[in-house]
Amino acid sequence: MRSNRDIRICFLYFSVVVCMMMLFSTHQIMAVEKKLPSKVTLTVEKWQEVQKRVATHKGKVVVINIWTTTCLTCLEEFPKFAAWQKKYGKNKVVCISLNCDYDGIESKPPKYYREKVLKFLRKQNASFENVMLNVPFLTFLEKIKLESTPAILVYGPSTQLAKRFDNDAAKSEKDDYSMKDVEALIERLLKK
Repeated sequence: MRSNRDIRICFLYFSVVVCMMMLFSTHQIMAVEKKLPSKVTLTVEKWQEVQKRVATHKGKVVVINIWTTTCLTCLEEFPKFAAWQKKYGKNKVVCISLNCDYDGIESKPPKYYREKVLKFLRKQNASFENVMLNVPFLTFLEKIKLESTPAILVYGPSTQLAKRFDNDAAKSEKDDYSMKDVEALIERLLKK
């Protein structure tokens, strides 16, 4: 038969082990949470709603990246675009990703493309404003007089379009805009 002393020692030992396990588990959970990407969302909207979004960010530089998952250049540029939100912070620069995968096929509404787009955005940890247009891609291009993606729209703190970066007039690759050109404009607008 065990004495009260033995029982207390066993209880103390058991308590220490349980506390150590809880501490270790909490540490592991915190480590995992730090590795998890922040929440990535995707809303489906009309172009007019995106323009209203811009208007709500008066006093900040707003950068809209127009892209598709079928555009290799768009996918290559996206990490740089995503880095700007982290670099400048939400109080100075607002990044809005504008996906145009929906092409107007009736049997493939915007929700058909949603998971593919979200998968890419999560991989990029794109925790800023992400929008998928609910108008067909070609209709949108005609509306804003754009020939193709990629394109980037930069709005100044007054929410007026400061510059549209596209390659519509480029005759060769050396005439294409670069992400450095876009970032230089962001820097200039932030200094005003």
